Amino acid sequence: MINAIAEIGKYEKKHNPDIKSNFDIWLEDSFDERKYPYLLLIEFEKTRERNTYKWVYNRIDYYKHSSKYKNRILYKAGKGKNAPDITPTSKVTEIEKTFNKKIKRWFQQNNNAVFLDINEKEFLQEINAEMELKADLILQELKIRIKAIDNGCTLSVAFKDNGNQKLLCDYSIFSKFLNIVSEKNYRYSATHHKYSEGKNEFCAICNMIKPEVYGY
Repeated sequence: MINAIAEIGKYEKKHNPDIKSNFDIWLEDSFDERKYPYLLLIEFEKTRERNTYKWVYNRIDYYKHSSKYKNRILYKAGKGKNAPDITPTSKVTEIEKTFNKKIKRWFQQNNNAVFLDINEKEFLQEINAEMELKADLILQELKIRIKAIDNGCTLSVAFKDNGNQKLLCDYSIFSKFLNIVSEKNYRYSATHHKYSEGKNEFCAICNMIKPEVYGY
């Protein structure tokens, strides 16, 4: 059975041009078959103040959403109705609730993650502080923008650096959160409440001895 599933995955990777790696398979498409046809972006801009650079809130931008953004906004649903998703990208239910509990809370909870280096922590902490400071303004402008949308939307974060807009995929820091969760899921089963991993063990898929083998 497991070999058959692996073959299906290989076929999908080979014939789907949007899948370039296992990482792409792990992502979810927030466009969701046109259920979320708009993409709202909370944009921060890198500005110079004297001899230092600082990230400041700039505007709410928006696009017509499509599946082409799947690999750019890095959406992966989290666990729990009110918990943040794996990255600061979320499907909007109520705009105020989504902003506060999904996006703003993501930066509050993750800006000091242990697997981040000092520069990554400082970057997230700066965005978090600016978002806290401008929260009322951001929410007000989100509500104005969403009034013009007659359908569902996805909310994410963007960064304007040297005149160029960048999305989550342009910063490896956000991919780290996805990698941590995906690796945990390979090793740990929430159903059986245990880990399954081995070193220099036989792999049931490729029929070879591998340095690391995961059971889930």
